[in-house]
Amino acid sequence: MIITRCATTYDPPVGGRTITEIAEEFGLSPIDTVAKLIVESVNSVSAIYLSLADEDVSEILKDSEIMVGSDGMVNLEYPQYSHPRTFGTFPRVLGRYVREEKILSLESAIRKMTSLPAERIGLKGRGLLKPGYVADITIFDPATVGDRGTYTEANLEPVGIYRVMMNGEWIVQSGELTGKKCGKILRKE
Repeated sequence: MIITRCATTYDPPVGGRTITEIAEEFGLSPIDTVAKLIVESVNSVSAIYLSLADEDVSEILKDSEIMVGSDGMVNLEYPQYSHPRTFGTFPRVLGRYVREEKILSLESAIRKMTSLPAERIGLKGRGLLKPGYVADITIFDPATVGDRGTYTEANLEPVGIYRVMMNGEWIVQSGELTGKKCGKILRKE
């Protein structure tokens, strides 16, 4: 486990460090360290759990009904300690599992990221490029797209993504954020 955020301030900070490292510093067992962090921060502590092997992810992705998504969120206090999936889930699938490992076709990966989740969740008018649908579009280079984030520097932007349209508005152009804020909460219809 790597701590990403903790409401209690420690010196040195615990963000970006493993439970083992923090336990050694506190002179406690790993379980007592976890308990200390939870109690002292009044349960306001977040962590990355290193529990899924890359081989398992590769196998799981091969299933035609598995969707690609992320619950990653930016740690506003320490963005570098966010989970790498916050900025890298989709670029990783396209770069690693499509281009490098070739376990998915590009078309299959895009379906797993777009139309399959929209259909399964019940988001009408999304997930496909067709008349009458909301324009959510990402323009990327299949030869270079990829993630760069690590567990200690998660906020590194992905590469190979040039333009992103959300709700019909360009939010990324020439690889740079435009500043437009056009996201919205989507509800099942």
